[in-house]
Amino acid sequence: MQSAKALIKKLEYEFLFDIQTHDNEPHETSFEKAILSFIKEVERTTVKVKQISDINTKLNYFKDYCFSINIQKLHEINQKHINASMENHCMFKHVFNYLNEIIN
Repeated sequence: MQSAKALIKKLEYEFLFDIQTHDNEPHETSFEKAILSFIKEVERTTVKVKQISDINTKLNYFKDYCFSINIQKLHEINQKHINASMENHCMFKHVFNYLNEIIN
């Protein structure tokens, strides 16, 4: 959970910084562009391919969660949304694992 929070904070920081450097022209960065930009940045480090894949999956899950609660823009995200997303994902994993045990 801490690594997911750290990743979201880094992503949020990068976009806040980018917005501040272009104060004369307002622009909205899409979730897709933000995720792609962040993943490219992570790929330049020594992070393993499997970890990058996991990060990408978690970011896309968070994006889908945001869309499900009608958050379409990055600046609308706050800590409450991040926490709720992680709790929701954790609960979903427990239900999925439980159903998997029943089926198998």
